[in-house]
Amino acid sequence: LVGMGMPVPEGVPPNFGLKQAATMQYYNPVASESGRGTFKGEKSYHNYYYDLEDNKQQWLAFFDHPANHEHADHTCGILETLAAIYRQRGDNFNCAAVLDMEREVLVRLHRVSIGAPPAQMENYRMLYFRCQHVRYNMFWQTKRYDECCGLFRDLAAYELKNDLSFKN
Repeated sequence: LVGMGMPVPEGVPPNFGLKQAATMQYYNPVASESGRGTFKGEKSYHNYYYDLEDNKQQWLAFFDHPANHEHADHTCGILETLAAIYRQRGDNFNCAAVLDMEREVLVRLHRVSIGAPPAQMENYRMLYFRCQHVRYNMFWQTKRYDECCGLFRDLAAYELKNDLSFKN
């Protein structure tokens, strides 16, 4: 593990500790009486997202390396959660910006998943589905129905292929 303020190996973005802090919050949400769950990690998600934006080329080059697919996976989950937080608050401008960054990470995750074990490619497809689901909800919320049609078809096809129920 790389901690805040500790030296980082070559090729690892200098603020890698922000990714680790956000990942810890994402996978170990602090329970609260309000039932906010992953919302409690919002500050660490913001900090990580802002660093992704500020050091975009470094991070994207990092995600391009096949050995870093798990970091891209974690990042997609964090960004999807942050985008959902923004969407639920009606902050669709920031929701769209976070989803655009997630799309950039997903492009790299897809690239490194080609030829990898089938489970890795299926994980990519699930993350892509989840990202598109948040985007669909954002378009619906903003009455951009013309942009919903293609997304709806893709989402429905994924749900049918994977036998997802309404509860999923």
